[in-house]
Amino acid sequence: MVGRRGWAIMLCGSLGAACGHDWSTAVDDAEIGEADAEAEAEAEADGDGDAGDGDAADDGDVGEDGADGDADVDADAPDDGSVPEDGSMPEDASLPETTGPCMPGDTENVPCGVRCGTSSRICLDGGTWGEWSDCLDEGECSAGDTESRPCACGGSESRTCNSSCNWGSWSGCPSGVCSPGAVEYRGCSCGSSRESRTCSSSCTWGSWSGCPVPSHMGTGRNNDPCSEADGTWRCVWDSSICSGWVSQVCRGGVWVSYHCRPADCEGCCPAYSSACD
Repeated sequence: MVGRRGWAIMLCGSLGAACGHDWSTAVDDAEIGEADAEAEAEAEADGDGDAGDGDAADDGDVGEDGADGDADVDADAPDDGSVPEDGSMPEDASLPETTGPCMPGDTENVPCGVRCGTSSRICLDGGTWGEWSDCLDEGECSAGDTESRPCACGGSESRTCNSSCNWGSWSGCPSGVCSPGAVEYRGCSCGSSRESRTCSSSCTWGSWSGCPVPSHMGTGRNNDPCSEADGTWRCVWDSSICSGWVSQVCRGGVWVSYHCRPADCEGCCPAYSSACD
């Protein structure tokens, strides 16, 4: 194929000196321009390729940043046993998290529960800790708790749970004179008889039941009224007749004087005996 320079030479050859122009130089300039255009086209093509590579590199940079971002997210995610994102403690926070080596057969104990219980674990043959046991050996109560109960004589008493989670002693009821239902006796001056009294629900003594002959060893006169049964005897001080002690017997509702200065006035009650003579 004949190029533009060849056609120019052939044309000038046929026209001769009429060409009047240095075609060799023009052709060279045209070829240089064409070469420059081709070089620019190739440069543009190379630029597109570089731009593509640059985009790819940029994409790679983004990928690396993205990988770094993913790494940050994973670092924030809670691992097993770590503090949750809401700031609360894990359910087993009260138990030590030690999982390192240990001496087989060793035992570790920690307090648990609200009643002084104990949870324990044993070091296994492989030198690692076993699982924690249930909360065992809890006490009767929670330390500091109190309870009360009513007292028989009114009021109440209380007790407090001690630091070992066991109940302390009762505080004690208000002091009273006696225990409800208790009976007390005392001898009467009339022979071997005696009177009694009973402790009430308010822990105080009731009245004495009374002796068989309350007026015995008191003062009296002949023909004083009597409420005792006929044949009941007594001894009284009567200054009007005997000017001293006198034995009397109840008959028909009155006391009848029998003997002045009896042998044993205190023993002349409630029935007749030689002490009345």
